[in-house]
Amino acid sequence: MYENSGFWRRFISNLLDFLTSLGVLVGVVYFFLPKNKEDFQNNPIYFYGTILSAIIWVILYFFIIPYFFEQQTIFQRIFKLKVIQKNHTKLSWKQFIIRNLFAGGFWIIIFTFVMILIQISDFNFENNQTVEFVSSFKTKFAQSFISALISYWFLFQFINNVMIIVNKKRLNLIDYISKTRVVIDKFIPLINEQEIKLIPYYSELPTFEYYKNIER
Repeated sequence: MYENSGFWRRFISNLLDFLTSLGVLVGVVYFFLPKNKEDFQNNPIYFYGTILSAIIWVILYFFIIPYFFEQQTIFQRIFKLKVIQKNHTKLSWKQFIIRNLFAGGFWIIIFTFVMILIQISDFNFENNQTVEFVSSFKTKFAQSFISALISYWFLFQFINNVMIIVNKKRLNLIDYISKTRVVIDKFIPLINEQEIKLIPYYSELPTFEYYKNIER
């Protein structure tokens, strides 16, 4: 038997996983994107290569690393958390993928839409100070759609965290959808009532001595 994890342990673990992956993504953008607009405009590989690198990193962090860590992310392992099925058995890979579609996997979908909806021609390089989007229906739709996806992800995480707080079983929406639960990685053995034996205990009663009042 495993105890379901409480809110704070899950929240901090998820937050640190998110901040770690985000920090690496920011580093990828900073180091891989060219520092001058001419290279960015003339070499689409910088733009698409950066997005592909971000996708590869998300796959590595949320799918490949857990493969070697018994389906745990880095901070789940540090905080001694793991995901199991509701019947206490090991998480299946189908359930693992379903859970990650609402977590790190969702960002793969976002980056994929960025590659599909945005091209180099959608940027305006005439401004000497900054690179801006060309004002068109396509770019406005792309920005609104991608912003909506990102907002949806944060809203979904907020709902999940609230559910953990108010739910007596400490389960959120992802847990119900994937039929799993996040538990503390410490097994608690169950005591079988049939194994409990009542052994009779015999105790001798104390002896008492009675004395009559003796006249003086």
